[in-house]
Amino acid sequence: MGCNRFTAAAKVTAKTLTVTGPVATTRMICSGPQMKLETKLYELLDGPLSYELRHRTLTLTGADGEGFTATGKPAASATP
Repeated sequence: MGCNRFTAAAKVTAKTLTVTGPVATTRMICSGPQMKLETKLYELLDGPLSYELRHRTLTLTGADGEGFTATGKPAASATP
Protein backbone atom coordinates (compact mmCIF):
# COMPACT_ATOMS: atom_id res chain seq x y z
CA MET A 1 0.00 0.00 0.00
CA GLY A 2 1.25 3.48 -0.84
CA CYS A 3 1.15 6.59 1.28
CA ASN A 4 -0.59 9.00 -1.15
CA ARG A 5 -4.15 9.37 -2.38
CA PHE A 6 -5.10 9.48 -6.06
CA THR A 7 -8.20 11.15 -7.53
CA ALA A 8 -9.24 11.23 -11.19
CA ALA A 9 -12.28 11.21 -13.44
CA ALA A 10 -12.69 8.06 -15.51
CA LYS A 11 -14.85 6.72 -18.32
CA VAL A 12 -16.06 3.19 -17.63
CA THR A 13 -17.48 0.88 -20.29
CA ALA A 14 -18.44 -2.78 -20.00
CA LYS A 15 -14.82 -3.80 -20.58
CA THR A 16 -12.50 -0.84 -19.97
CA LEU A 17 -11.70 1.97 -17.59
CA THR A 18 -9.92 5.05 -19.00
CA VAL A 19 -8.75 8.04 -16.95
CA THR A 20 -10.22 11.06 -18.77
CA GLY A 21 -8.50 13.94 -17.07
CA PRO A 22 -5.49 14.77 -14.97
CA VAL A 23 -4.75 12.62 -11.95
CA ALA A 24 -4.56 14.60 -8.71
CA THR A 25 -2.34 13.15 -6.00
CA THR A 26 -1.09 14.12 -2.62
CA ARG A 27 2.67 14.61 -2.69
CA MET A 28 3.95 12.85 0.40
CA ILE A 29 7.33 11.17 0.22
CA CYS A 30 6.97 7.43 0.74
CA SER A 31 9.49 4.77 1.64
CA GLY A 32 11.32 3.15 -1.30
CA PRO A 33 8.97 0.19 -1.92
CA GLN A 34 5.85 2.32 -1.46
CA MET A 35 7.13 4.99 -3.85
CA LYS A 36 7.98 2.35 -6.46
CA LEU A 37 4.47 0.90 -6.18
CA GLU A 38 2.84 4.31 -6.53
CA THR A 39 4.97 5.19 -9.55
CA LYS A 40 3.87 1.96 -11.29
CA LEU A 41 0.23 2.70 -10.47
CA TYR A 42 0.49 6.25 -11.81
CA GLU A 43 2.06 4.95 -15.04
CA LEU A 44 -0.67 2.31 -15.39
CA LEU A 45 -3.37 5.00 -15.28
CA ASP A 46 -2.00 6.51 -18.52
CA GLY A 47 -3.95 4.23 -20.85
CA PRO A 48 -7.12 2.22 -21.19
CA LEU A 49 -7.33 -0.56 -18.63
CA SER A 50 -9.34 -3.71 -18.49
CA TYR A 51 -10.96 -4.16 -15.12
CA GLU A 52 -12.71 -6.77 -13.05
CA LEU A 53 -14.83 -5.95 -10.01
CA ARG A 54 -15.76 -8.76 -7.64
CA HIS A 55 -17.48 -7.78 -4.43
CA ARG A 56 -14.96 -5.37 -2.83
CA THR A 57 -12.00 -6.34 -5.02
CA LEU A 58 -10.98 -4.32 -8.09
CA THR A 59 -8.34 -5.56 -10.54
CA LEU A 60 -6.93 -3.16 -13.16
CA THR A 61 -4.82 -4.55 -16.01
CA GLY A 62 -2.93 -2.60 -18.68
CA ALA A 63 -2.39 -3.64 -22.30
CA ASP A 64 0.98 -5.18 -21.34
CA GLY A 65 -0.73 -7.54 -18.86
CA GLU A 66 0.65 -5.74 -15.81
CA GLY A 67 -1.75 -4.43 -13.21
CA PHE A 68 -2.94 -4.10 -9.65
CA THR A 69 -5.56 -5.59 -7.39
CA ALA A 70 -7.08 -3.70 -4.46
CA THR A 71 -9.63 -4.79 -1.90
CA GLY A 72 -11.74 -2.28 -0.01
CA LYS A 73 -12.43 -2.62 3.69
CA PRO A 74 -16.03 -3.17 4.77
CA ALA A 75 -17.79 -0.03 5.97
CA ALA A 76 -17.67 0.50 9.71
CA SER A 77 -20.94 -0.48 11.31
CA ALA A 78 -22.87 2.19 13.12
CA THR A 79 -23.46 1.53 16.80
CA PRO A 80 -26.37 3.20 18.58
